[in-house]
Amino acid sequence: MPEYNTARTSFERVIRAVEEAGLHITYRSGTQASCQTPGHSSNDRGTSITYNGKQTLIYCHNGETDDVLDALGLTARDLFDEETGARYDYGDGRIVCRAPAKVFKQLGNTKGTNLYGLETLKNEGVVYVVEGEKDADTAAHVWHAAAVSQAQGASTSPDRADWAPLADREVIIIADNDEPGRKRAEKVFTYLTGMSPRPKSIIIKAAKEGKDLSDHIAAGHTDDELVDLGAKITRRRVKLTPATSIKTETIDWVIDQWIPTGMLTLLAGREGIGKSTIACDWVSMLSKKGVKCAYLNSEDSRSYTVKPRLQAAGANLGNVFFIDVETETGNEGHLKLPQDTNLLFDELNHNGVKFVVLDAAKSSMDPKLDGYKDDHVRQFLEPLAAAADRYGITVVGLAHFGKAEGKDTGKLLLGSIAWSQIARSVLSAAMDDDGRLIVSNTKANLARGIVSREAHLVSRPVKLSDGTLTELGAIEWGEFTDTIATELLDRQADEDADDRTDAEIWLTDYLTERGRTPRAEVLKAATKASVASERTIKRAFKKLNGISESQGFPRVATWSLPSGDSRDKATLHTNKSGPTGPTGDDLQKQSGPTGEEMQLGHGLKSGPTGQLFQLDHPQESEPTELISRLDPRPGRVTDETRAAVIGSLATSAGMSSSTVKVSLTQGQIAEIGDLDSYLKTLVDDGLIARDEKGRYLKIKETA
Repeated sequence: MPEYNTARTSFERVIRAVEEAGLHITYRSGTQASCQTPGHSSNDRGTSITYNGKQTLIYCHNGETDDVLDALGLTARDLFDEETGARYDYGDGRIVCRAPAKVFKQLGNTKGTNLYGLETLKNEGVVYVVEGEKDADTAAHVWHAAAVSQAQGASTSPDRADWAPLADREVIIIADNDEPGRKRAEKVFTYLTGMSPRPKSIIIKAAKEGKDLSDHIAAGHTDDELVDLGAKITRRRVKLTPATSIKTETIDWVIDQWIPTGMLTLLAGREGIGKSTIACDWVSMLSKKGVKCAYLNSEDSRSYTVKPRLQAAGANLGNVFFIDVETETGNEGHLKLPQDTNLLFDELNHNGVKFVVLDAAKSSMDPKLDGYKDDHVRQFLEPLAAAADRYGITVVGLAHFGKAEGKDTGKLLLGSIAWSQIARSVLSAAMDDDGRLIVSNTKANLARGIVSREAHLVSRPVKLSDGTLTELGAIEWGEFTDTIATELLDRQADEDADDRTDAEIWLTDYLTERGRTPRAEVLKAATKASVASERTIKRAFKKLNGISESQGFPRVATWSLPSGDSRDKATLHTNKSGPTGPTGDDLQKQSGPTGEEMQLGHGLKSGPTGQLFQLDHPQESEPTELISRLDPRPGRVTDETRAAVIGSLATSAGMSSSTVKVSLTQGQIAEIGDLDSYLKTLVDDGLIARDEKGRYLKIKETA
């Protein structure tokens, strides 16, 4: 074995060993060569030798690297310039030492956040994000490229490094060719997409040969030969398009004035208002006309709720698909947008799907993105809207309204105003004082104007897979009206103004959207939003009966609100042994005309407003006499509903009837009828009390 000589580089040491072994060699550059693999013909050049500035990489195309080293009389130690291995300096005091046996040691400022290879960013062009220092050195030394790596690679979360130097650069993330490597690349991709400002473009690629970028380069491959793994956010640029090149077109409508074809529409409303039932009605209407539809369910079971709802609406189930994700391991995954946007629309287009429901829209957003941040919401929705336009596929996303005041749809939606800005149409749903559901196009930039229509939630018989019958909620459309859904929400907010402060409203919306959240994060968000002081937010949390818990190590205090699921929710099942079906929140029957039916079509229609739409609602062929129809019978209140009313009250702070109403399901409200009269009856019966302002209180229990 040749004597270890630190006067030579490891590249020179390996080349000398090849020459001494009598093997033929061809030089590709000052850092790369190909030589005859030991035991092969003199014409063979199956072994590649590459120098990265600190160590030499040997890649054998027709044998094992260890066998080549043995034949040359070399060891792994000989592949490093220094006998002790390689040293990597991060520039912020962190030093990583790599021994020849691939043992790593972290020295110095081990909590530093610098990326390795920052000095290479002076190189123009693409920045390669790799998993280890060796790969970064190889790309920089051989390709003269910008290349960086996070300390400890795949074992460390991306948020523990400072990625800001990559802003406005074109980035290629190199995934190691194994499952952990691909998962790591996806995590970095998600994190970089959430940066503000973020890189101009982000693409995930992998080596054509070998495990990592060093193998790819050592094997003699170029940057053009990297394998594209699909996930990408392309570079944005300004482009001037002549007006003369634009084709003038009319708007096509899936539902006239409500849902434009090939665009993104949001259907928004408070929780339990019946949004999913409305969406199922639209799917039913289209599927019966031969349109293929797809449904992403996240908040309701497809077996117990969504499919039965579609059946109740009379859908042609042969034209309906549910959206699933299958991982490379065959396991079930979750749709993550924007990463999966291209995959989703390729599959939709392949199957001829033209109408998609995302229930709820936010459920498909990558969890690393924040629905309250404009930039994050745009990263989620812009590719979705662009793909919808490109493929001519209509997307309807279901969204939630918070408790905020006002008529502005953008401010009512939970989260960033970007939700309403990017959607081409926003439909709002709200319940009036008589229990009628009002649906309005409250963002109607493409429409002739605001169009509102009444709807009723009714029950219809459905035959389950086991042959039994049950009742499920369905939509029955009524007359057109001048009432606008958001006006109802604004009126309810005015009625509740004495009961809830701005801090309480904001905190309710924030924690409802996010669930359990670190207290420090909540307080920081409140300060950033200029809602109230930290002290005021803490008082609001206490008034809302918030739940504070300490979790993890070190201990982190988290905040959440009491679950709304604790209140009783009415159901419509007569078959107790069957599935639970759709939530009773969606189910209620009201009398009144069905009105003209909604119509598929495009362009503006002539005639009176009440004739704009046509919608088919065929009756079930199953014998309805076997199933009792839902009959609220106002004034006939069950013990469960009475308990829900009393349970919604607090002993320390009085509530108006409007505030109580928000805590009840639509089925319970329909059962009660006149809520004010019922509350007064409970007062007269001594079951609840009233304060000096006439608001309602729970009576304190005595021992």
